[in-house]
Amino acid sequence: MIVDFLRQWGGLLFAGLNLLLVWVIWSLGRRFAAKEELAPLHRRLDQCEKGMEIIQRDLSYQPGRREIEALRVATTTLEVKIARMEATMRKLDETARRLSDYLLNQRGQ
Repeated sequence: MIVDFLRQWGGLLFAGLNLLLVWVIWSLGRRFAAKEELAPLHRRLDQCEKGMEIIQRDLSYQPGRREIEALRVATTTLEVKIARMEATMRKLDETARRLSDYLLNQRGQ
């Protein structure tokens, strides 16, 4: 029974195993790259790493979320204070104008 099976399908099994073996050998040969092939990639990777270091160094001087939030709160506080000062200045301007009108009218009579 096994002998009949091997007679009938043996050639196909042998060809399939040879094909599998050739593929494995080809895959192993393609898996490894020569140092010369990888040298440009290593140089480019080194450049990318240097660029990342520069970016990280530059970003370390930038404000973070907490600092930005603190600046936003401080700016809002300043805007409120400036608005109050403007209201006070308008009142003082109006008072000074009334005094000026009063004094000018009193002396003119």
